[in-house]
Amino acid sequence: MRIFLAFFVGYFISAGLYEYALYSFLAAIFSDFLDGLLARWLNSATYIGRLFDPIADKVLAFFTFIPLMI
Repeated sequence: MRIFLAFFVGYFISAGLYEYALYSFLAAIFSDFLDGLLARWLNSATYIGRLFDPIADKVLAFFTFIPLMI
């Protein structure tokens, strides 16, 4: 979900819609929090989760900071 929301964050920042970008960014952070919380409570870890979690974090950071720098 974070990767999906990262594109919206980047678009909203580029379009100057900072309020929507903030809401999209907060939704992405909240989904990351819930994902980690559920994984700890259910004691579940998967190979795909270990692979895609850091990638999703980097994609979100990229689509947040690059439009802000331009």
